[in-house]
Amino acid sequence: MIKNRKVFFLAALMSATLLSGAAQAGDPAKTYQVAVRAAGFVEGASGTSQIGIVFDPAVAESVAAKDAIMAQNGGSLKVGQLTVAATPVEASKLSGTTGLKGVYLTPGLSSQFGAVQAYANANKVLSMGADVACVKGGQCVVGAETEPSVQVYVNNAAAGAAGISFQSAFRMMIKEL
Repeated sequence: MIKNRKVFFLAALMSATLLSGAAQAGDPAKTYQVAVRAAGFVEGASGTSQIGIVFDPAVAESVAAKDAIMAQNGGSLKVGQLTVAATPVEASKLSGTTGLKGVYLTPGLSSQFGAVQAYANANKVLSMGADVACVKGGQCVVGAETEPSVQVYVNNAAAGAAGISFQSAFRMMIKEL
């Protein structure tokens, strides 16, 4: 029953986000919400998970996205049995960061894709982002788009390399790459 509730909740969120017009191009907080909901479908996820919001202070788009994400409830989000708590992490300091259960790449960080996935693989954490090219290239596990419609992408090879597996109910709502 809980799995069905999670499926319904994610589907409802995606539909509500799309239909409300809130998920417009350039709305990084909404894209973050859609992508990070995947964390609730990771096998064994419960309690509180710290997600690093990876940004580069030299990239205006990245800083703006980080600020928008953190402005919305401090980046915290309840996803089923899991509470996701966001913490900003400068891209240049990611490799020395501990205690994260996942990382979310802000837009404009294509040069950081490889380093972020290397971190995810080494630490067995979920990598997510708004840039679907990261997922298609196997350097992020989860990516999300909110325009023209809501779509969540998962790269199975990247998930396997990071030791991430998803509940079967989640697979009905995503596009696997």
